[in-house]
Amino acid sequence: MKENNEEVKEEVIKEEIKNAEVIEETIKEDIKTETTEQKNSGLATAGMVLGIVAASLSVLFFFQFASGVCATLALIFSIIALVKKSGKGQAIAGLVLGIVAIVLIVNRYIAIKRTVNIITTGIGGITNAITDNWNKITDSVSGGVNKIQNTFSDNANKVEESISEGVNKAQEAITEGLDKAKEAINESINSIQETFKADESSPDKITLEKYNRIEEGMTYEQVAELIGSQGNLVSERSFVGVSTKTYNWPASNGIASATIIFNNGKVSAKSQIGL
Repeated sequence: MKENNEEVKEEVIKEEIKNAEVIEETIKEDIKTETTEQKNSGLATAGMVLGIVAASLSVLFFFQFASGVCATLALIFSIIALVKKSGKGQAIAGLVLGIVAIVLIVNRYIAIKRTVNIITTGIGGITNAITDNWNKITDSVSGGVNKIQNTFSDNANKVEESISEGVNKAQEAITEGLDKAKEAINESINSIQETFKADESSPDKITLEKYNRIEEGMTYEQVAELIGSQGNLVSERSFVGVSTKTYNWPASNGIASATIIFNNGKVSAKSQIGL
């Protein structure tokens, strides 16, 4: 009797183990199914998002290529999601938006192609018109150039004669003017030379020899006695107890001169021009 009870217990345990294994397999299948559905739902969502992006970009001229790529991916993801029967609403939305985007892109391409054809035709017409009229323009220009050349040829001799006469008169006038200018220059030189000769012996004028004898520290009275004149007071100022006076002595030619600066009545600096 005990043996029969133990056998029954073993069979019950085996049955429970089998039931547990069946439950475990069922749970694994459910997990796989849920994972697959989530993946398929992700494809549907991606297809819808890409469809929205594609439809939005399709209305922008410079984003047609990007819109085409997004529309193609939206169609692929949406079709896969529909085949696997997951996220049906999102997949259908992505499919419709992808198709709309592709239709818009195709229509824009057709419109651009027509526009290009119209522009090409217009350019061709303008080119033909320019080509047709080019010969006429060339002939007109050539005729005008020939007339101008003939006119220049007819008047060339007259112009040359006029220029020659003008050059001759100008040469005569220049020669006469040069002669008068030479005479005036000679007279001026003679007058200057006579003035210099008259002033060279003036004892009250500065000379290079007198200038070189002036030394720093000499008093104003010594300098005036050496040169033979009082000189011309150019400037006078006083600063911090120092009285500064600047005198100028002209040379006999009226051009050269010497400038001497006195601080408190004594030579502190000197300079000369043309001595």
